[in-house]
Amino acid sequence: MWIDVVPFEEAEGLLKEVYERQAATLGRPTELTMLGSLYPALAAARSDLYRVVEACPSSMTPLERQAVALAATAPLGSTFLTAGVEAKYLSTGGSTDQANDLKAGRLTGLSAKAAALARYSRLVATAPEKAERSDIEACRGAGATDLDILDANNLASYYAYLARVCLGLGLSRGSSPDS
Repeated sequence: MWIDVVPFEEAEGLLKEVYERQAATLGRPTELTMLGSLYPALAAARSDLYRVVEACPSSMTPLERQAVALAATAPLGSTFLTAGVEAKYLSTGGSTDQANDLKAGRLTGLSAKAAALARYSRLVATAPEKAERSDIEACRGAGATDLDILDANNLASYYAYLARVCLGLGLSRGSSPDS
């Protein structure tokens, strides 16, 4: 990390609440959460956004959601973020071989719906200006609902934002992403 952060033991008020909430789940606040510590409202907002993005009630299975997230995250260049998303993918039952395929942009072995959503999310994360109505229609044609498409879009957009935070502030490695 290239900027100063507030250590866990020195956190107060809202920041302490955010740190403690994450520590209850992960055992400690992650480096990414700590990167927002100089502005506690930002750390709290990121944490809240993470919970909302992760709770989208789309029809994707947990494994499909993590495949979509990994396909979107891998080309963004943040080893910290990709490692965390890959760990979540593996924890939902994904295989190491499939994770490697997803990171390389190979979408084989996925359902038609998951492959279409992964392709779309990768586009949104890396070149959103190139997204077109036909990309949405391809997802629908593969069986995705509009809520599934919204879910994939938000996963890609959220992780693209976090990748820029990580890369721009020198967080390239670490345990796993928070929010």
